[in-house]
Amino acid sequence: MKKSMYIFICIILFLFVSGYNSIPPNENKTPLIGKRSKMTLSSATKEEIKENTSGIKEEKKGIIGKIKIPNTTIDEPVLQAQDNTYFLTHDKKGNVSVKGEIFLDFRINQSTEKKIIYGHNSTSLDVPFRDLERYEHKDFYSHHKTIELTLWNKKEIYEIFSIMIEYQDFDYLRLFFPNTIHWEQHLQKLKKKSIYETEVEVKNEEILILQTCSHNEDYKKYHDVYLLIIGKKIA
Repeated sequence: MKKSMYIFICIILFLFVSGYNSIPPNENKTPLIGKRSKMTLSSATKEEIKENTSGIKEEKKGIIGKIKIPNTTIDEPVLQAQDNTYFLTHDKKGNVSVKGEIFLDFRINQSTEKKIIYGHNSTSLDVPFRDLERYEHKDFYSHHKTIELTLWNKKEIYEIFSIMIEYQDFDYLRLFFPNTIHWEQHLQKLKKKSIYETEVEVKNEEILILQTCSHNEDYKKYHDVYLLIIGKKIA
């Protein structure tokens, strides 16, 4: 197969595992993230995806809002399914798509203190979350400090306080905490792991995490490397 047939894209593959002590019984399938991989646009690949997802119901293809980072390419609908796999390989119309969609973690509802939104990154495809890698440079962050998120007809604004690159500690995916003290400790952990100081303090506040794959060369020896843009709710 010719090289032109290949597209290098970092796909978020979700492995369902339990292990977070504070997650209620009906939420104990926490999505961890998988490995970078290579996809083709061949008809065989598309047919394989169709076969593996043919049983997913139509109501999973739901737009619930919009995400925007002013003065960037990110101004996109946010979707949510009944799992964290469907929109990795499908678009909002239900078509098989190597680009997938930007989507909210299926465990999250309107009362969840932490919102996690996933999207693909690629070295060759024009995907919205590709722009997030520019946050690795503090100068870019200095001019793009806020995220606008509208979910369920409610607009919120988040101020970014941490830019993380993670390859081994997936505690950031945890949603439930036994008390306020543990929640605040979790927020401080996320802040301390930022690749540079943002000078934005965070306490007992709602947060938003944007996750995509990282292509940072300093972490190329690891298979599972993720870029996290984390903000606190300010409006």
